[in-house]
Amino acid sequence: MGLDEWRARIDAIDREVLDLLNQRADAAIQVGQIKQEQGAECYVPEREHELLERLLRLNPGPLPAEAIRAIWREIFSASLTLQRPLRIAYLGPEATFTHQAALLGFGALAEYLPARGIHEIFSEVERGRGQRG
Repeated sequence: MGLDEWRARIDAIDREVLDLLNQRADAAIQVGQIKQEQGAECYVPEREHELLERLLRLNPGPLPAEAIRAIWREIFSASLTLQRPLRIAYLGPEATFTHQAALLGFGALAEYLPARGIHEIFSEVERGRGQRG
């Protein structure tokens, strides 16, 4: 195959991936509605961990594990945001190590609330402004 054929193949795969991501998003919305009806927590880190570990075991490559983790972190973040906006309190201003750690843990789509101290992080969570800290 030549360059144009490979690009056309990638374009077709991208359309399939996009369709599957939107199907997953629809399913996540339904799961979120059921969780809300049952009074269950939207964010279940154990479930994400199990899913990610299973996907890493199933991955035949060539994508490395770190790429899979990064891609799925954002898919999880997008899914959670569709279920309920996720707000994360973290210590310090934007672009600090704690902010970067929060981004790695919860993805780019969460809303991040910088706090001036640990007590403020706890306060944000206790008042319900942040779901996690």
